[in-house]
Amino acid sequence: FVWETGDIPAFTELLDPVRLGKITDALQKELSIKMAGYGGGEGCERRMIGFFPDYMEIDEEQFPIASIEITGGGGLTHRDYLGSILGTGIDRGLVGDIFIFDNRAVAFVSEKISGHVCGLLTAIGRKPVHTSLIKDVFLLAPFSDKAIFDITVSSLRIDSILSKAFNMSRGKSAKLIEAEKAYLNWICIRNPSKEVKEGDIITLRGSGRMIVKSVNGVTKKGNISLTVERT
Repeated sequence: FVWETGDIPAFTELLDPVRLGKITDALQKELSIKMAGYGGGEGCERRMIGFFPDYMEIDEEQFPIASIEITGGGGLTHRDYLGSILGTGIDRGLVGDIFIFDNRAVAFVSEKISGHVCGLLTAIGRKPVHTSLIKDVFLLAPFSDKAIFDITVSSLRIDSILSKAFNMSRGKSAKLIEAEKAYLNWICIRNPSKEVKEGDIITLRGSGRMIVKSVNGVTKKGNISLTVERT
């Protein structure tokens, strides 16, 4: 994107969580810019970054993202839907999350290619499908298996929390962090002593993702009690 005048909003492509975190972190350090991220629905991981003039109120409807409903594809996987959408000649950066429900799916795409996708996506594999643009629909990400539980840690260091949340030794969690396998709020973390806080999202490649739901206080033995949600 190019933002030359600064008097109108500008938007990136739909970014994966890691790139989103890196770009946001870099821009916040270097520039004083009013920005926000949005992916088309509640729970989207792939998002556009929008850049706005200071005087402008941020509205999710300003983001050029279209919602395409795909019906007739029961039993298809995320890979099936994504592969067929990209097979119409679309770049990956123009396709966001795909919410898969029992008998339909909703794909979030860049508004500029929504007509292209609707016109060409007539089948996924051997299954004929129907596409249509939907608007003014509040969409939540489909339910996924989650585990919410309490853990007790000696400190809020990321290696200590990963160790307890993913049932591994603290030494192993530290090695994984140093091997650049851990992300804090979508930003790669290389320091095992990095402290986390309530609301932080931690991803451990190959193991899963967790959210620090709450920091509950100090136990009688001087440890810290946390409630975490792991997916």
